[in-house]
Amino acid sequence: MVSTRVCGTLSSGSNPGSHTNMFKDFIKNNPITFMFARTWKYSPNKRKVVLFILLSFLASLLWAAEPMMIGYFLNYIQKNGINEANLHIIILLLSVFLIQEIFFWVLHGPARVIEINNAFNVRARYKEYLFKGVTRLNLAWHSENHSGEIIDKVEKGSSGLYGFSSNIFLLVQSFVLLASSFIVLFYYDFRAACYTILFLIPVFYIIKHFDQKLVSLYDKVNKSENILTGKVSELLPFFADHMDVNSVLYCETDSANQ
Repeated sequence: MVSTRVCGTLSSGSNPGSHTNMFKDFIKNNPITFMFARTWKYSPNKRKVVLFILLSFLASLLWAAEPMMIGYFLNYIQKNGINEANLHIIILLLSVFLIQEIFFWVLHGPARVIEINNAFNVRARYKEYLFKGVTRLNLAWHSENHSGEIIDKVEKGSSGLYGFSSNIFLLVQSFVLLASSFIVLFYYDFRAACYTILFLIPVFYIIKHFDQKLVSLYDKVNKSENILTGKVSELLPFFADHMDVNSVLYCETDSANQ
C-alpha cells in the first residue's frame, strides 16, 4: 500500500522484533505515548512543554479539590447553621471558592495559550518534515502514486498531531481526577475503593474492545477518503482545462455575435 511506503519512508522507528528496543516499541505501539513522543520531538521549545504540563497539573489539583471544599462548606452549615456569630466565617468560606476559581484560571489560562501555540508549531514542523520526505523520493515513486493521496495523508497526519498536542491538558486532568478520586476513596472507605477497582476492570476491557473495533472502522474511512481525494485531484485539472476551453469558445462566439 501507498500509506505503508510513505510511513516507512518518512518515519524512523525501531525494529519491533528487537528485544533491546522494547521501550521504543511500547512508545510506538501505544497511541498516547506515540503521539506524545511526536509532540515532544517536533516541539520547538521543550521547556514550554514542561511548563504548560506543570501548570495544567496544578490547575487540575485545584479543580479536583473543589468537591472537598463544597463538602466541607455544607458540613459546616449543617453543624453550625447560619447566624450572626458565624456569618463572617461563612463569607470567608465562600470567598475561598472565588479565590480557588481565580487561581485556577491564573494557572489554566496561560497553560492553554502556551499549549495551543506549541501545537501550531508542532503541526507546522511535522508537516514540513513530511513534505521534505516526499520531495526526497524519486520520480518513479511519484509517477506510481497520486499526489492528491499524499497530500491528504500529510494533512490528516499533521491535523491529528495538532488535535492531540492542543489537548494534552485533558490527559493531565483525567489523570489527576482519577488519582485524587482513588486516594479519597481509599482514605474514607478501603472496601469501596477495592469494589470500584473490580468494577472498573471489565469496564476498561469493554471500552478497549469497542475501541479496537472503532480503530479498524476509522482506518477504512481514512483509506476511502484518501482514495476519494486522489481521484478528485486527478479530475480537477481535466475540469480546469475543459473550463478554459469553454471560456475561449464563449469569448469567440460572443465576439462574432457583436
